[in-house]
Amino acid sequence: MLSSRLSTEDVTDTYYDLKAQFESLKQQEARLEELRAKAATLSELITIDDKLTSVRSNINYVSSRMQYYEKAVDMSYVNITLYETTEYVQTSEPTFGERVGKAISDGWAAFLTFFRVVIIVFLTVLPFLIVGGGIAAAVIVIRKRTKSKKSASDVKENK
Repeated sequence: MLSSRLSTEDVTDTYYDLKAQFESLKQQEARLEELRAKAATLSELITIDDKLTSVRSNINYVSSRMQYYEKAVDMSYVNITLYETTEYVQTSEPTFGERVGKAISDGWAAFLTFFRVVIIVFLTVLPFLIVGGGIAAAVIVIRKRTKSKKSASDVKENK
């Protein structure tokens, strides 16, 4: 049994929400910087600095989330998980007729394989037989000629 699952996540809305939040925090930071420059008392300065620290912390967080989504958009992640499933089929013991048929089939297959091997061996040895036969024929012809010449010379000597 094969199965597949596909899941996707559209981060466009999340990214644009973060971008709007980032711009809002940057504007808030700029206003706090202006207020800090105009602060008259120490307590106003401390309050503005606390709020400015909080805003900058949020800016850093939103900025890092935006960078994460920018990288995620550049790269796509594909996870593939394969599971092999096997279906077990219970087999029964072959009958006598099936075993006889398989034995005959295997016997013919073995005979044909043997016959093919014999043909391959014969074709492999054939060039050696041709060259060796030619050499043997040449030797026999030369011996017959030398014997006939020897016989002819023996006959001439006996006369």
